[in-house]
Amino acid sequence: MEPGRGVRRPVRSVCSGLMAAMVLAVSVSLPKGCNLSLVRGRPADLDWLANRLPRLHTNLFLALPEAEYRQALADLRQRVADMDDEQYWVTLWQLLARVGDPNTTLSPPSDHPLQQRYPIALKSFPEGVYVVSATSDAADLLGCRLVSVDGVPVAEAMARTATLAASTASPARVEAMAANLLSSPAVVYGLGVARRKDAAAFVFELAGGSQKEAVLEALGLQGTGWTLRGPRYLVQGSGGSIWWDYVEASKVLYVGCNSFRDDQAAAVGALRIFLDTRPVERIVVDMRRNLGNETAEAFPLVDLLAGRTEVVEGGCVFVLVGQGTAGSAVRQAYEFRRRTGAIFFGEPSGGRLSFHGEVRAEPLPYSGLPVRYSTQYFETAAGEPPAFFEPDCLVRQTAADYFAGRDTAWEAVLAHGRK
Repeated sequence: MEPGRGVRRPVRSVCSGLMAAMVLAVSVSLPKGCNLSLVRGRPADLDWLANRLPRLHTNLFLALPEAEYRQALADLRQRVADMDDEQYWVTLWQLLARVGDPNTTLSPPSDHPLQQRYPIALKSFPEGVYVVSATSDAADLLGCRLVSVDGVPVAEAMARTATLAASTASPARVEAMAANLLSSPAVVYGLGVARRKDAAAFVFELAGGSQKEAVLEALGLQGTGWTLRGPRYLVQGSGGSIWWDYVEASKVLYVGCNSFRDDQAAAVGALRIFLDTRPVERIVVDMRRNLGNETAEAFPLVDLLAGRTEVVEGGCVFVLVGQGTAGSAVRQAYEFRRRTGAIFFGEPSGGRLSFHGEVRAEPLPYSGLPVRYSTQYFETAAGEPPAFFEPDCLVRQTAADYFAGRDTAWEAVLAHGRK
């Protein structure tokens, strides 16, 4: 044996042992469910938010001063190693919400934990937060009013989830989003509402006033046998951006305009043929579920109706708007009013008349979560127009009407002008 070799081996062994102990100590100190590699990479995510996002976004500091944004990032750097994954995700989400652009937010892929749901969907009404959809296993909760989540009163739980809504959204839009996010296990756990990641104890008020507790477990996106409750036009979607339903007895044409996608030109072409061949006395365009997810420059549906003399001069166009009307949909509503003389029913829009748009996305470098951001800012009207689009006839949708199958805005349009 060479001189000294017997000494070197113990030194290497001691060093290896120290390294292992250090790694073990770091691992033990991490919050439960936290990925060590992601914790080490989180500063790179924050660097991206500090340096790259301001260059990508058309005007990141329009609503949130740059100094406040950077101070929030600096504060987050001090706390990031003490968070588990869900806390980290919702904290990033909260920061982006403060920017004030509804399009600048996290955009998790379909297989991400942020996309998981409890077996219920929730909606806010003047009377409270109610279950409007559920899987077959939770179907008995349909129509029930939410009282608390894991002992946290619904008002407090809503206040926490509201921090994930864009700071410039309308109060109604913030409330709607807050209610919807209460069915996200990752969100309610990350915000400290739920004590567990995989389940929470929900308390509901039944129709007779009694209460019921249900421990709901997180499930995937699919679930089984989802059932929706509510008026037809408020819950029915379609495979396209524009769809319609003709009520022959009253010669009323309902047009659902749920989004702006590449198929809208073809849909409008088919609608033109329909208008040329069928008698229509009223056209009701429903934009209550349109978040305006495409360009704000092209509105073929407005072009179609504005180009028909019988429509513009006959005063037969009515448009339904509400908290689900945002982004370029608000601009389309403005164009409907300006070019067709349409009469508007419903509630104030969820988005502002001037808004960010033309959205792109890029993943954070370590966590991999895509961040959406806007590349343009659209001013709908010169000067200082109202912040939100206001309907001509304000019509509220209550929980009682909703679960009775009554669409109060639709009914108001049908009753308009009748004696």
